[in-house]
Amino acid sequence: MGVMRRVRWVFGIFLSIALFNPCLAENGISMVEKPWPDIGGCQDCICVQFGRLEMRIPLSVAGKVLVTGHGDSILHIFQEKDGKQAVHFLSVSRDRLMGMYESAGLLKGLDIGSNEELFDALGRLPAGNEALAALRRIESIDVADGYIKTSKGAIHSYWIKSSLPGGAQRIYFVMDDDDTVYMLAGDVSKELYEAVLANMRIADIP
Repeated sequence: MGVMRRVRWVFGIFLSIALFNPCLAENGISMVEKPWPDIGGCQDCICVQFGRLEMRIPLSVAGKVLVTGHGDSILHIFQEKDGKQAVHFLSVSRDRLMGMYESAGLLKGLDIGSNEELFDALGRLPAGNEALAALRRIESIDVADGYIKTSKGAIHSYWIKSSLPGGAQRIYFVMDDDDTVYMLAGDVSKELYEAVLANMRIADIP
């Protein structure tokens, strides 16, 4: 099974759990906005562009970069050259992401028209709104340690920070002028998080 097929399969499992277990407890996590990381210049870095996101990542946190997939490409960033531990960059169109939620009836009454509005809404406590509660369960915010938004110009990142193993921890990137949503998933350390964001910019695809 390909990685993107696994992602869609796991999403389906989460969606089923969220819809058929509406009484699962919320942990009271709401969105916190923090400044964009700035760690100065970047020596001994590699320049990586995934879609329209360009990053300059220190070799200390990126020993190897691998792109796989046919159609839906996936960028793997290995923290060691032996390729044993990696985080993964994936992209999904707004129509696909919103379409999954709309077809499940989870966007009704939430006044969501953009990617940024969707991820901002996920940072609000449900206050009895079952659709919003379900969305937060699907994105594992109900079991997260924190939900952090940071913005730099037209780029906005949303870090679902979690100490749980597996895919619970991930960072979403959205842009004001692009419908594509980018997701960084895996064992994202604070060092890698700051390194990826510090020198990120929007760049046209050559």
